[in-house]
Amino acid sequence: MNEFKSRLGKSIESFLMFKHSVGLLYQTGEYYLHNFDKYNSVNGNYDYLDKKTVENWVHQLKEHTHSQYMGYMSYIREFGRYLNSIDNKSYILSDKYKSVRYKANIYLFSNEELHKFFQQIELHKSKTSKIKESLVLPAIFHFLYYFGARCKEARVLERKDVHLDLGYIDIIGSKAYRDRRLFISTESKAFFDKLLNRKLNTSKNKIKLQNKIINRWNIMPL
Repeated sequence: MNEFKSRLGKSIESFLMFKHSVGLLYQTGEYYLHNFDKYNSVNGNYDYLDKKTVENWVHQLKEHTHSQYMGYMSYIREFGRYLNSIDNKSYILSDKYKSVRYKANIYLFSNEELHKFFQQIELHKSKTSKIKESLVLPAIFHFLYYFGARCKEARVLERKDVHLDLGYIDIIGSKAYRDRRLFISTESKAFFDKLLNRKLNTSKNKIKLQNKIINRWNIMPL
């Protein structure tokens, strides 16, 4: 990120250092504080949080942001509290400024729909020769189903965090940078054991095929 430009720059830097010292990356907060710093530099250039400047900045972001996410309010509010804690008398954004919470319309699949969904995965798996589609995709969807995990948790899960033999899976650095442990049920363990054995068999067959080609054409193995 570029350096801070306004007279509040040093205070923003010390605030971010404090956040980092307690283990928070605070990347989104840093982005919005850079945005406010730039706005403050051409709108009074105060060395404290001015009420009119802060509220005008919030209104400007609301007008130019189509997303319902308004986390910038909490970041500027946190920064205001921090400034007051170090004897910099600053405006703390009023509680009347609140994020509009997105209310999702939750749809729950029936048992019949779930059966048809996984039936289609099995059908697709049997028709493809690609390992990614025949092994990885079924594993991801079953993982989401069995554990109620987030999509990102399934995508970034590493093999070293999966302990089928011990009966649990570790989710590392997920929401709010927290870790948690998911315990594997008998049903899910049976599925993943079966999938793992299939992967091993696929790898063995691939090696056999490679050896067959090497022997047939006298190719030197890599």
